Amino acid sequence: MAHKRCLDMHKPNSLAMMPKHRRRTRLRLKTERPIPLQHLANLGLFEGISPNDLANIATVLQARQVPPGEYVLHEGDKGSSIFIVQDGELEVLKLTTASDFKVNHLRRGDFFGEMAILDQQPRSASVRALTEVWLLELHQEDLFNLFNKYPDSARLILERMSLRMRNIMGELQAQLEALHKSHHQLLQTYDATLQALSRALDLRDTETEGHSQRVTLYACRLAEALGLSAEGIQTIRMGALLHDVGKIGVPDAILRKPASLNPEERLLIQQHPVWGYDMLKDVGFLADCLPIVLYHHEKIDGSGYPAHLTNEDIPLGARIFAIVDAFDAMTSARPYRKVVTPSEALEELRRCSGTHFDAHLVDVFSQIIPALISWTA
Repeated sequence: MAHKRCLDMHKPNSLAMMPKHRRRTRLRLKTERPIPLQHLANLGLFEGISPNDLANIATVLQARQVPPGEYVLHEGDKGSSIFIVQDGELEVLKLTTASDFKVNHLRRGDFFGEMAILDQQPRSASVRALTEVWLLELHQEDLFNLFNKYPDSARLILERMSLRMRNIMGELQAQLEALHKSHHQLLQTYDATLQALSRALDLRDTETEGHSQRVTLYACRLAEALGLSAEGIQTIRMGALLHDVGKIGVPDAILRKPASLNPEERLLIQQHPVWGYDMLKDVGFLADCLPIVLYHHEKIDGSGYPAHLTNEDIPLGARIFAIVDAFDAMTSARPYRKVVTPSEALEELRRCSGTHFDAHLVDVFSQIIPALISWTA
């Protein structure tokens, strides 16, 4: 027996190992605290109920004391009672993977737990005491009996429950709108940051100043013409703004060289898609645009870089961007290459359709580009 007790001492205590905020506790029943009818009549759920009905309701209510920090309800539990806050404050918590998220604050006169006993579904949230709390508990069976015995009072109680649900829906709608506004502001901040980075890259390579803004416009319009979703177009936009971010790693002597690159320099600058991908791969909200950054120099026949992809193995965003990038490069002033007219640039794109560029995308681009630029034949 001594050996068994020794072993028992080393058994893990499941309650001790459980995080404190997840431990389940038993409510303390206190029968000595009286429930004056006048006090009961001042609680929102029972306002307007006749003294006679109120006296009968009081006989089935149980007063419970909850110390600070202890849970009254746990999310997912089966519902069997409704609770009315007599004194004290509580918080309503929604379980998340990281912690419990506070969704409501309860004070004297509030009530909770009615949904689970009306729809027979598990508790939708947890409730924890913030201060010492006194609750009045009404069991499901007693509540349903009240509906049968005192229909007028039951109607008032149901109206209060319905009003509370409407108020909760209104609060949730307001929270949803606030969340949407915050999300929109966050996206605007991200977008402004991307644009600032894009302009900084263009300014570093003075020969391509404005390039990122132009190709972003062309790429988004081509994506719209192809019927991409709003989310798809936004992905194209972010990829276009960041397509050359890897050139941060290219020395100025190569990036600003006013002549054609030699083979060694060309091999170095061809690393910029990989460098750009490596820079951005851990930024979660940019994940969808990474294929544009990495593959925008791939060609349909496999002669591009860095992965030598072919045809539709090249992501659509990268195929779109390859066309607009080449068009802007041909129609922009470069010290090592003669500027060509938009018509000549389109002719070159058509000539390389099926080898360098997606033929269908070139056809669509040819239809939309005249409206985007000052056309020169």
